[in-house]
Amino acid sequence: MEAHPNCLIEYTLNEDDFVSFYEFTLTKSRFFRRKFLRGRLVNFFVPPLGLLIPGTLNPINKLSLLSGNQSGYLAILVACAVIFGGLWGTGEWVYRLARIRRTARRFLRDGTHTKLLGPARIELLPEGIRLAGELGTSLTPWSAIIDVIINKTAAYVYITSLGALIIPRRAFVNDASYDDFVGELVKHRGEYTA
Repeated sequence: MEAHPNCLIEYTLNEDDFVSFYEFTLTKSRFFRRKFLRGRLVNFFVPPLGLLIPGTLNPINKLSLLSGNQSGYLAILVACAVIFGGLWGTGEWVYRLARIRRTARRFLRDGTHTKLLGPARIELLPEGIRLAGELGTSLTPWSAIIDVIINKTAAYVYITSLGALIIPRRAFVNDASYDDFVGELVKHRGEYTA
C-alpha cells in the first residue's frame, strides 16, 4: 500500500538528533521525569543538611546560641546552607546533563548505536509505521506505540520507554510540512489503534 504524500518522510538521522533524543528521554519524558526531578531535589537539599546538622548539633555552638552571644550564627548558617545547596544543585544538574550527552555520544562512537544513524524513510500506513534505514525495514503496528511526543526539535514515537522513532523537524522543508506530517501521525494513531 502506498503512503499519502503527507505520510512519507525521508531524512538522514545524525548524531545531534540521537543526543537530543537521549537527553529528552532521560530528563523530560514521562518515563523518567520523576526520577530526574527526585535526583535534583535530593542534590539540592542533602548537602545543606550536611552543613546545618553539624553546625546546630555542635555543643559549643549550642551553648553560645542559648546564651545569646551569637544570635546571628544560626541565620548565617542557614544562609550558607541555602547558597551552598543552590550552587551544589545547579552544578550537579549541569554535570548530569553533560554526562547524559557524553554517554549518548559514547554509544555512537563505540559502535553500539551507529546503525541507527544515516538515511531513513518513514511511512504512515493503516497497518502501522514502516521504517526503512541502515538496519533494514520494519513495520511497527499502531498498537505497539506507547507514546508520541512532539516538541520544537523533533517528534518521538516511543515503542519502549528508551526506544523511539526519531523524526527531526529539520527533515521537513518548512514548519507547515512538519505540522502536516505530525498531524497525520496523531490522526493515524487515533484511527488505527482501536
